[in-house]
Amino acid sequence: MSTVFRLPHDRLEPDTTQRVVERVLFITGQLHDDSAGHNILRLARELRRRGKEVGLACAGGPLTNRFEKIGISPLVTPLLNRSRATPLPARTLLARARELQPELLHLFGRPLAAWGLRLARTLQLPYVLTITTFAAGRGRLKGDWRRGAIATYSEELREELVNHDRVPKEAIGVLPPGIALA
Repeated sequence: MSTVFRLPHDRLEPDTTQRVVERVLFITGQLHDDSAGHNILRLARELRRRGKEVGLACAGGPLTNRFEKIGISPLVTPLLNRSRATPLPARTLLARARELQPELLHLFGRPLAAWGLRLARTLQLPYVLTITTFAAGRGRLKGDWRRGAIATYSEELREELVNHDRVPKEAIGVLPPGIALA
């Protein structure tokens, strides 16, 4: 999320009215050797390539060492295995976040929504929650949609988040997967 783009006249151009983020802290559960884990790794690599500072807190997993190879030392905490928010974020994660001084928290996965909300409030930071799966019927998705936003991959998932999870439509960005042909 280092640069915001708008789509005028059918081509992408940088939106210079938005603030550029230099430091981001990724927070996720297990980093499995699957498409979700590799997407997080790919995003971290690209942000690093663009000169951004990236931190990582995760619950461990097979891809953890791949982050170390690109110069990101993950904070591994079993706390991130849980799907329910704890009363307060772990002291070690708060210390790591304060050390990195991120300008943005990027959380991956619906189970971290409530927990991430608490962490964002504690650190007084904006956050992005990436959601890639449908889960209708769970009720309202917890979030502070003035401080946070959701990134998703399809208009159908955005509709579910609005209709079933009661997230304001303007808080959800659709970033469709694809290949840049240019």
